[in-house]
Amino acid sequence: MKSYAKMTVKKTRKSVVIELTGSKSKIVFKLLPPDDPIQRKPDIRLAKEHLGWEPEIPIEEGLKQTITYFERLISFASHKFCPH
Repeated sequence: MKSYAKMTVKKTRKSVVIELTGSKSKIVFKLLPPDDPIQRKPDIRLAKEHLGWEPEIPIEEGLKQTITYFERLISFASHKFCPH
């Protein structure tokens, strides 16, 4: 069984995403709405039991792939709709 990193959204955004993108953006934390769950507890047991699926890509690698995907998508869209 492969292991996967458990990481809070706050830590993921703050340390990994900013670093991987080289962004100078500032992260602003606001109060949660009253109906927001205080702590999310994702559970992949159903996916494992019924589909035989479990995460295979470490969080940082998955984020790198996601960032690359969106960079390409944005680049394609900017060339398609704003030709030089």
